[in-house]
Amino acid sequence: MEASLWRSLKNWHGYNNSEAAQILEKHFYEVGLYVFSRFFQHWSFETLKNKSFVIINSTLFTMMRYVSSANFLISEQQLKKELTLMILAYLEQGSHQD
Repeated sequence: MEASLWRSLKNWHGYNNSEAAQILEKHFYEVGLYVFSRFFQHWSFETLKNKSFVIINSTLFTMMRYVSSANFLISEQQLKKELTLMILAYLEQGSHQD
C-alpha cells in the first residue's frame, strides 16, 4: 500500500509540473475565485484563495486518477456525485468559520 501511495504521489508530481496541469489549475483557480466570491461574499480574499486552492487541486488530482486508471472502483456518475458532495460540505463547513 505504501509503495502504491508513493507511486501515486510521484505521478501527481510529474503531472503537476506539466504545462497542461498548470494551465488547468490556473483556469480553474480563476473561475473558482470568481464563483466563490459571488456566493461567499462574507469571506476574505485570503479565505477564498485558500479554499479555491484546496478544492481545485483535490478535484484535479481525483479526476486525473480517474481518467488514468483503467479499472477505477467508482463510476463516472458516482464520482461526480461524490466530488460535488465533498466540495459542498467543505464550503459549508468553512462558511461558519469566517
